[in-house]
Amino acid sequence: MTPSQHLRTAAGRLILACERRIEAGWQAPADTAAALQILAADVTHDDFAAVDARFKSIAAALELSDQEIRIVAATALAEVHLGAATIMGTLGGSQEADTPTMALVLELAGLPSTSEQGWDLLAPTSHLVRTKIVQLVSSGILLARRARIHPTITRRIHGDESISAALQGLLTRLYPVVDEPEITRCATAIRNDIPLIWIHSPVGAAGAGWAGGICSELGAIPLAVDLSRIASGSQDAINNVATDLMPSHDESPLSPAQARDVVDELVLEARLDGSALVVLSAGRVASAMDALVAAPIPVIAVAGVPWNPHWHAEVPLAVTARRLTTAQRQSSWQAALGAYELDRQITVLRMTPEQIGTVGRAADRITRATGEPVTASMVTRIAHSLSTKAPSVPAAGRTPATLSDLVLPDHALQEIERLIGWGRYRDDVLASSQLQGKGGKGTGIAALFSGGPGTGKTLAAHVVADALGMELMQVDLSSIVDKYIGETEKNLEKVFSAAESMNCVLFFDEADSLFGSRSAVNDSRDRYANQEVAYLLQRIEAFDGITVMATNLRGNIDTAFARRLHFMIHFPDPDEPTRLRLWQHHLDQVDLLSETDPPQPDVLASALEIAGGDIRNIVLAGAYDAVSTAEPLSMSHLVTAASREFTKLGRRVPAEALAAPRTPHK
Repeated sequence: MTPSQHLRTAAGRLILACERRIEAGWQAPADTAAALQILAADVTHDDFAAVDARFKSIAAALELSDQEIRIVAATALAEVHLGAATIMGTLGGSQEADTPTMALVLELAGLPSTSEQGWDLLAPTSHLVRTKIVQLVSSGILLARRARIHPTITRRIHGDESISAALQGLLTRLYPVVDEPEITRCATAIRNDIPLIWIHSPVGAAGAGWAGGICSELGAIPLAVDLSRIASGSQDAINNVATDLMPSHDESPLSPAQARDVVDELVLEARLDGSALVVLSAGRVASAMDALVAAPIPVIAVAGVPWNPHWHAEVPLAVTARRLTTAQRQSSWQAALGAYELDRQITVLRMTPEQIGTVGRAADRITRATGEPVTASMVTRIAHSLSTKAPSVPAAGRTPATLSDLVLPDHALQEIERLIGWGRYRDDVLASSQLQGKGGKGTGIAALFSGGPGTGKTLAAHVVADALGMELMQVDLSSIVDKYIGETEKNLEKVFSAAESMNCVLFFDEADSLFGSRSAVNDSRDRYANQEVAYLLQRIEAFDGITVMATNLRGNIDTAFARRLHFMIHFPDPDEPTRLRLWQHHLDQVDLLSETDPPQPDVLASALEIAGGDIRNIVLAGAYDAVSTAEPLSMSHLVTAASREFTKLGRRVPAEALAAPRTPHK
């Protein structure tokens, strides 16, 4: 036998151990004696040689010492040959096939059970036991405890090189980021034996893409897993995996035992494959940080939280990932969509490399299945579908709103067009200047829409979002403000965190419920109310997206808040010419109008001093009444609907509207 035939050597030593016992008077049971004969014959076969060759590769990948190899080979033999397992079971006092006892493992490794060396190899703190390569699976006297090899090693010995089923659900794909100096610095640190790279990746940042870029620079194949897919609260962390395709950003810690199981399994798989280990949502296994730091492979941890020095005395190289730059995002979109010629409607979408890759794969599947070519509308539609986890995002199927749907004074329309332009060309400005993003401030855009109810503020927010190919995440601030101290800030943080993970315009309705002028501090409630406003101001400044706020009372906005706004657009109550345009705009969208009792928008605009939202409600109600009676929409329908709308608003219908001359309705 050559020195590399470790399993054959272990089998030979097991046969010799039995022969010594037989010479000493041991009576081997009939099945054990038969197993000895079969084992002696089988170790000469070519199949056994192939198994031994795979074991040699495993031992090399794990960088085992000669003594560790003998220990592991003796332990693994029971998983390789049933005859060996039968003999080991008998020698350990069992009537069934079993793994060897610790005493037998030491004997087959050529080490006395009393030797300090043998204890060092199988002590709880030893490399083999600590990393679970060898596991002591029973209780009782230490030398009588059964030892078994890690199931992953067993699979590899038998030729199964796939990752364990327990980890399959955690695997994720990386989309490497290029042209990033910090990535080169991290790769250099790994070459210089820095044990761990910690990438703090705030929501929306390209942390996973940075990890992929580091692996690319190292020429390493990554084993990348997303621990956010482990269901929170599960007792069996590895086998209880969520099925969401997109990350949930769950950073809740696993129990220490769960965390250790996950990390040990991942490190072993990466070592066997010669891979770099990339762990997303790594904050979940902070309690097992010692195992990540001690891993003899490159480890890149990505988390939504910064490095905590209390986790481990060894300080990693810690960096903070940023969102993709304009050039990086264009490169990612081009890689995802192939030959499709990019346009601004797509490149303006501020997404992570993983989200871009997901959209690209989905577009490719649709094209293959339907023959539909890739278009900007297809891409934005798929991108919007990634935002469906937010309950405030409207369901698909809504007709997009456009500037032509807004009936406003020219100056207000021009400002909304400017706001859309800012959102569309923001990346160009950021790429060509350094005017934003300094002093802790984000690169976002903040706008305030002020005006009475029904003047078009919400519709304008939809117009902005649709023009930029984004969803509108609508939040009613009156439902966010909480009477309990500190809860309002928590609610706001949840909103901003959700918005940062989506490609959306964040729209705060009823903003005056919180944004009023900060008052003098007369009691504790005033003090905490002011803190809530201060927190919101800071959070809006740090937000990298587009924020639109709506208020009915512009005078409630104080100067400190106004300074943080890029746009303040007033939506006035419509005058008579504007009301006439509103009536005409909404009536133009009705297919059938009565010829015998036609609607008279000039009369309605003159008589009814109401906002655009009220006009829309009246036309809509009149259309329902007309359809229910199988008639075209008439002036009578509108007058009746107006009367109901005014009653709903607690107002009296002007007599001029009811007395307007018109042809009798049939």
